[in-house]
Amino acid sequence: MTPEKRPQDPRRDGSGLTFQTLEHGGSTPDTMPQAILLTDAHGRHATYIPQEEPLQHRPQDPRQDGADLTFMTLEHGGEYPDDMPQALRVSDPDGNTCTYFPVTVDGRVVDCKFFSLVDDATP
Repeated sequence: MTPEKRPQDPRRDGSGLTFQTLEHGGSTPDTMPQAILLTDAHGRHATYIPQEEPLQHRPQDPRQDGADLTFMTLEHGGEYPDDMPQALRVSDPDGNTCTYFPVTVDGRVVDCKFFSLVDDATP
């Protein structure tokens, strides 16, 4: 992701950012967000995913809209000396937490991962 596309958190406190929960569930039947779309005041965005799913104490989002969750930005900068959050801590009202990180490919933050379907059928 180029520097001008990276979402910024200038006060480094999450104010001015919006958080959208995506793809709920996981390895067990639950409502843990499997992705968070973070958008800044200028419309720049990045997708964050849990690096490792916690087996217990998974934050739950029963309404699947993030309204009951608390989002905290952690570590800023990364590949560039800017104010992009490099981690998010997501907590639910019961105190369950998980840390989410931007989607990366080869250690670099990307807009998203693209997949190509290949037709394996032989003529």
